[in-house]
Amino acid sequence: MTKSDRPKDPKSISPDLTEGQQMSLRRSLADFDLTYYQDVLDRLLADSIDPSARTEDVLKDQTLRRNQVRALELEIHRLRTEIEEKAKALLEQSLDAKQKDKNIEELKSTLQTLTQKENLSHLVSRVRTSAHEKLINSEEFRQQFARDSPCPAYVLSIDIRRSTELMLKARDPKLYAKFVITLARQLRDVILENYGVFDKFTGDGILAFFPNFYSGNDAGFLAITAANTCHRVFNDLYHTSKHCFVSILQDIGLGVGIDFGEVQIVQIGGDFTVVGTPVVYACRMGGAEAGQTFVNQPAYEVLFERYSAFCDFEPRDIEIKHEGRTLAYGVKFNGKTFTPRLPEWESADEIPSVTTTELDSGVQVDTVDSH
Repeated sequence: MTKSDRPKDPKSISPDLTEGQQMSLRRSLADFDLTYYQDVLDRLLADSIDPSARTEDVLKDQTLRRNQVRALELEIHRLRTEIEEKAKALLEQSLDAKQKDKNIEELKSTLQTLTQKENLSHLVSRVRTSAHEKLINSEEFRQQFARDSPCPAYVLSIDIRRSTELMLKARDPKLYAKFVITLARQLRDVILENYGVFDKFTGDGILAFFPNFYSGNDAGFLAITAANTCHRVFNDLYHTSKHCFVSILQDIGLGVGIDFGEVQIVQIGGDFTVVGTPVVYACRMGGAEAGQTFVNQPAYEVLFERYSAFCDFEPRDIEIKHEGRTLAYGVKFNGKTFTPRLPEWESADEIPSVTTTELDSGVQVDTVDSH
């Protein structure tokens, strides 16, 4: 039953339903578009397997993600069928008032479950594969992403510096589009691998966040690790994509900003984003020079206290539009080894040790072909 199929006149629903039952049923159906979720899942499935993946581990991870999305699709399809059958029964069957009330409540419950599954389909593409099963099976874990109160999180903003000039240097728009799409996918993978939540692609960068409830007690270190690896990914991809550009800019790269504080996860039409002051200042810190990661004062205070033995911090004087000269802190790894702790929801014992060198080894970088 689609919106166009729904009765517009309460009397056409069923002459046997009371006015209150009619209005209750109409409100439940009107609030839900039964076809909307299908478009979401189609997009997830289309992107769930990357044919250019060149390592066995990446392929296994993407195959697992595809299977989990397909299982979610089947569950949503089952719920859709159930809703249509129950709605049809309410329209056609002659039932006593008590039975009608019971059937309406069952329909509302099924609609609520379907809405939750739809929201879940948005979320599974934003987190690492190991979190999918937990999200599907744990209502408590899902509610962490739907909480009404703010939560502490590190926010990471990545900006392609001089992106307009970079686009103008492209040999043709199609090649530049391939470059940006490949870059966005690889940056997203870095965020997910480091227990971050991917928020959005902004056109010339990305926004992600590392909430304590999901990323764990070492969320700050994981955010720095993600930033460091993203710099490496951009440099390697740009180096292997020279054929896409008519001239090669040497002062091109990512500017990365990090801030820490209370943020609010906001759900909008089944999708979600994160808002709050740390989002604003992470984006402003993202105006750093190419290849640099800047952290704002609140993030610096926490990161310095916990990780000064593994990271070097350099005070920097930056210019922020409408605010003037502002203090930021450049952050770099110093080469010492640190083992981040896994989030509590994860089943393994620990994350592999990280040697805090400036260039991470083993980063898988795809190339952009010229076709």
